[in-house]
Amino acid sequence: MGLIFLTGMTASGKTTLGEKLAAKLRSPFVDLDARIARATGRKVIQIFAEGGEAAFREQEALALRRVVRMPDAVIALGAGALERQSNFELVHAHGILIYLRAPLDLLAQRLIDPSGRPMLAGVDNLEHLEHRLLDMLSQREPRYMTALIVVDTDGMTSAEDLVEKLCQALKPSA
Repeated sequence: MGLIFLTGMTASGKTTLGEKLAAKLRSPFVDLDARIARATGRKVIQIFAEGGEAAFREQEALALRRVVRMPDAVIALGAGALERQSNFELVHAHGILIYLRAPLDLLAQRLIDPSGRPMLAGVDNLEHLEHRLLDMLSQREPRYMTALIVVDTDGMTSAEDLVEKLCQALKPSA
């Protein structure tokens, strides 16, 4: 199948759906943030705390350059991974990009406690969280929308149904 990249906002389901899709396709699953944590021996939040977003984005780019060498895998990208031009180009050059689109209210519900999410540091109430998510989405969505496949993960469909929908979308047309 080659490389399949999942993108979308924080809490859109990239890891959950990615694991299930990889199992269905009998491909390895890579969570890029988890790969970074293993490679550095530090949690993502620690990398942000010690070196800021720039240090994390460097580690993210390095991890991505490594995983694109894999012959096939389902890869859950970090929500901001495509903001860096070189990452954006690597993803489009090496595989299929899928955007898991979720409505902001659903994302906010899933992120009521944003601890452990460095890009949401300082968020102290639901209104602030929704505002921050909207700002992030408006910046990131133009790149997300370059995906070959856009799937709405509105919470009304089971993960299994979404995986089936993705598998159908990934099948070559006859």
